[in-house]
Amino acid sequence: MKLRLSSPILWIVMGISLLALQSCGKRTEVITMFYSYDAPKVYFTYQQGVNRNFLSPTQQELTIYTGKFKIPMDSILRLINVPKGEIETATLTKFTMVMTDPKDSTFDWVSYAHIVGSVDSTFASPFNLTSADNINLINKTIDFLPNRNYSPITSILSNNSYYLRFLLTPSSPIPTSPMKMYLTYEVNLVIRPLP
Repeated sequence: MKLRLSSPILWIVMGISLLALQSCGKRTEVITMFYSYDAPKVYFTYQQGVNRNFLSPTQQELTIYTGKFKIPMDSILRLINVPKGEIETATLTKFTMVMTDPKDSTFDWVSYAHIVGSVDSTFASPFNLTSADNINLINKTIDFLPNRNYSPITSILSNNSYYLRFLLTPSSPIPTSPMKMYLTYEVNLVIRPLP
């Protein structure tokens, strides 16, 4: 997998935390590295009547896409020249959903958009990632609000993989034509090198 960096220059910030551990009178240094990249675009098609989900008695949400995603740790470790490492924290931000087809379609039928994560495909305990409730009705793009505290998804990582589900709440009749869309977002990692 080829990684697209969020800037032309590899953005790696070395974070050094000094822990006052008085083991044998020596101070121990814990080094972590911050790495950010743009996740590959997620393309999908939604058509009315497919994958309809009711998440609560008062709110109807359409599941328009569910997928499994993997953080390419081997590639990242090679890029930052670290032989071995583990993810200390992982955060997903800057979600944007774009409708590409039909050409004249917009999100004027959507009142609310929501993205959740999960450790597996059951979504038994969905993890709230981001939402959008102020949608421009003439726009073909939804810019999601980041979770207020940028909550890490570390708790839903399994073998560096996670699941995402994209949901929309309709406010008017859903277009009958298949709608092609894609979603972009950014992955921010704090990586701890291992000996």
